[in-house]
Amino acid sequence: MSRKRPDPDAPLVDATVDTVYALRDSLGKADAFISAAEVLIERPREDGETDDPGRRQNHVEHLIESARLAVRAALNATGQLDVELRKRVSA
Repeated sequence: MSRKRPDPDAPLVDATVDTVYALRDSLGKADAFISAAEVLIERPREDGETDDPGRRQNHVEHLIESARLAVRAALNATGQLDVELRKRVSA
């Protein structure tokens, strides 16, 4: 059984383009959440800061969980891309 090669000149299906945008959006969110968590972890507490250390830890945990969800959404988008590309190859 031979696989057909996708036509490079064929336009991308709207669903595929939307999935690529969702993937990029999810990866951007994950990067932003991780970067914000890094700043909170690395930044020393300032003398006048009334922040409870537990509050900062909760904030970091929330950012990490948000990043985890964004990465899972990105992984889901790659699965959707795989399906769309396989449809295109088998068409």
